[in-house]
Amino acid sequence: MKITKVKKITSSDISECPKSLVIVYDNGVQFSFFETDEDKEKNEGEWGAIQAWVAEGNTAEAAD
Repeated sequence: MKITKVKKITSSDISECPKSLVIVYDNGVQFSFFETDEDKEKNEGEWGAIQAWVAEGNTAEAAD
């Protein structure tokens, strides 16, 4: 599976709610996790894939 898009969910009705990252893969599968240090560590494979994808010149897009 290749990443086709990364979305940053930046708004929430609850101000204390952590922001989320959503990975969209070429087969339509989506995976999301909170953008906290704990969740980045728990999902280190996906977080590393996002970092590599961005290093290739891609940009995560903001989504509300």
